[in-house]
Amino acid sequence: MAPRNRREGVTAGPPATLAAGIRAAGPAALLMIAAACTDAPEPRADGGAGAADAGSAAYVPEPSFDCDAPGLGEVELRICADSALSALDARLADVWVDALDRARGTAMPSTWVDEMRAYQRGWVAGRDDCWKAPGEAAYANVTADVAIRRCTESAYVERIARLEAQWGIAEQTGGPVFWACDGNPANEFVTTFYATDPPAAKVDRGDQSEVFLRTPTASGTRYAGLFGKSFRSRGDTAVFVWPRADSLDCVVRARGADAQPADTAGGLDPAAAPDDGRTEGRD
Repeated sequence: MAPRNRREGVTAGPPATLAAGIRAAGPAALLMIAAACTDAPEPRADGGAGAADAGSAAYVPEPSFDCDAPGLGEVELRICADSALSALDARLADVWVDALDRARGTAMPSTWVDEMRAYQRGWVAGRDDCWKAPGEAAYANVTADVAIRRCTESAYVERIARLEAQWGIAEQTGGPVFWACDGNPANEFVTTFYATDPPAAKVDRGDQSEVFLRTPTASGTRYAGLFGKSFRSRGDTAVFVWPRADSLDCVVRARGADAQPADTAGGLDPAAAPDDGRTEGRD
């Protein structure tokens, strides 16, 4: 079976952003994540897609690129040798195709699709730069192999979540919530939340749109975007940082028909909320 080749579709920020991404869990947890994120069919006895025989080996998904192609880089070779990373690559390839189909189905100019492709190619270059991760502060206390693997995994997990939220591929769990900032109703953010892994919020401001990912912190939970952008909310108030160092104090102006109560719409886990519904100490 010829390997798929959807590499043009896989993008993100600069390598430093990728390397500073989500901290990987242990190998066993990663395998669980990969299995949950992969819609691959069971293998046939002849190695193709189809029902697996009782005695056949566990299905190992192929990455979206040809592992036998000459000139593969270090990170690509590691992906080919790692079933969990291969599964993430295959998953991303499927999500990317879905995102492209949805983009073509909108009224957005065709040049935007070209920009999506260019950004995706940039993401591939950033992922391939994960071989530099051992030299970064975020990976100072782990071996070079662990650093490269964590950087690569983080790149995939973040990119999948951002695409699924940006194009509504994942289930919407809250919002839209409309926030008026600094006492000016025209200075508005809109947040919509999605059941990605990690959870994501699509943040719109005027003609700008970006996906923020939920990030645990010592003081609670916040959503972080690229290049220093972030927001954290408590009840009907929130603080947005957009761009870096430009902090805005915001209050809820309105909620869409599908919006959740204040704690959920702010990205907090409703199951963890106190009985009285307050959110103190969980910003």
